[in-house]
Amino acid sequence: MVMAAQATWTESDRVATAAMAGYARQLESAVTAPLIEMVDGTANDAAAGLLCTVAGERRAVEIVLDNTVQADHLTAPIWSLDQRGWNVTVLVPLSQMGEAHTSLRGVPCTLQPWWRMNSGDVVFGSLETP
Repeated sequence: MVMAAQATWTESDRVATAAMAGYARQLESAVTAPLIEMVDGTANDAAAGLLCTVAGERRAVEIVLDNTVQADHLTAPIWSLDQRGWNVTVLVPLSQMGEAHTSLRGVPCTLQPWWRMNSGDVVFGSLETP
């Protein structure tokens, strides 16, 4: 008898998958990776495990912020990515957009709010500059 492993999906997994689907609709490839794999020691412990969607051809990194990490923990990783030529977007839960705007003001990134519909689908808002 073969038993299938059942994966546990987190909110970050759902958001990253929805972001990857956006690239797929544009016929571009994207993968997910932990933030710690994208930066060389510049992520603090709180931010190191955050999930990113990475589209290499476009040099785009979308960091999925969740309710366990405050936006100001992303300052050093974002600067590190920017210095290496990556365009950074932080995918922010809608309820955290105010704090993200304050914490990331002047940091080279854009913010994009996300939320879940009653159906469970992840929806993205417009890009914003902090």
